[in-house]
Amino acid sequence: MDWNLVVQDLGPRLYRFFTMRYHDNSAADLVQEVLSRLYVKVSGGNFDPEVASLTSFAFGIAMNVQRESLRDRSKWNYEELNPDHYSPEQQADSQEIRKIALRKAIERLNSMEQQVLQLLLDRDLSLDEISKILNIPLNTVKSHISRAKHKLRKILNDQETSS
Repeated sequence: MDWNLVVQDLGPRLYRFFTMRYHDNSAADLVQEVLSRLYVKVSGGNFDPEVASLTSFAFGIAMNVQRESLRDRSKWNYEELNPDHYSPEQQADSQEIRKIALRKAIERLNSMEQQVLQLLLDRDLSLDEISKILNIPLNTVKSHISRAKHKLRKILNDQETSS
């Protein structure tokens, strides 16, 4: 297995997954943790390509790393989600402001909706892969996505009207 290709393929996808919930620096650290664990597990013979794709296996590890990091509240910096934390130049960047607003909105969803949505936003994962990663039925994944989208629209619309 060419690990350079694995990192080139999975690195950016895992990074997008983690930036939905974490600031860029924390996301980069978590990606490195996932790739390290992936290497150890694959090298140790704990990966069976007959059971799951490498992508599904990596995102399963990512879900575990995310759960562990959320238990360790010191890795979560709430200040990073506060628009006032950024300089005026950064605040002027509307894309960054939208990203912060989306992070805050996603934070208000229940845990399962957050997980499903995060996995969905990496467009290379199919709903079937998400179902396998989370070990829930496909229709349940679809229901969580539908509810999450509805809630996010309402949260973001409420934020816009109150601004």
